[in-house]
Amino acid sequence: VFKQKRIFIAYSIADKIAANSNYTKDLLIESLSIKTTKITVIHPGIDIYDKFIQSDTIRKINDIIGKSNPVILTLARLEVRKGHRIVLDALSRLRNKYPNFLYIIAGDGPAKNDIKKYSIELKLENNICFLGWVTEPEKSVLLKNTDLFVMTPHIDNESVEGFGMSFIDAALHSIATLGTDNGGIPDAIIDGETGLIAKTSNLNDITDKIDKLLSNKERRESLGKAGQENAIKKFTWDKKIIEFFKLII
Repeated sequence: VFKQKRIFIAYSIADKIAANSNYTKDLLIESLSIKTTKITVIHPGIDIYDKFIQSDTIRKINDIIGKSNPVILTLARLEVRKGHRIVLDALSRLRNKYPNFLYIIAGDGPAKNDIKKYSIELKLENNICFLGWVTEPEKSVLLKNTDLFVMTPHIDNESVEGFGMSFIDAALHSIATLGTDNGGIPDAIIDGETGLIAKTSNLNDITDKIDKLLSNKERRESLGKAGQENAIKKFTWDKKIIEFFKLII
């Protein structure tokens, strides 16, 4: 109660508030009764790291991927709410159609061992690569060699995906994305234009939409191209700095 009171006081005395998504804005209005006029949505910005990539980083990622096809990537902290397990369930259903797929799980966190055990239970261990924490250049090379970026968060207690910056990372590299209608993700993915949004925790819908994207290269590339244009137009830091200046002036 004391913490909530302090938060309310801080927001109440603020002249202007920058929310990282429309979901966060609505949450502030509904839970703390903050006036709409005080809140401006300014999405997080993104940097481009291509110029820092070394040849040994490229070789490392190429060795990991090998001849696998298609390549699916989740880049996120390994915690329950990020939805790794339901992606594994979906890929388990699709393994006969895509026997040579590689699902790269990049990131670290408390659910790592559980996710590894679950992949073994599903007999997917030969199709899964746990990379752990990756550097920005490694992330960039991974995305350049990925067919589809997937992250399917759900609400876990009070923890929720406020925006989903990794979807913009993928879009910047011209990769189609699949997310869920959860938290601020609909701000990061324009459904049907830069990627697809599935129903949260709905295995049938997630499986169907992964399949639709993996089976249609032309559509994936079209979504990826639109995503890249959107990311460059709206999410690079030069655009975000201007948005923040306009907020405080």
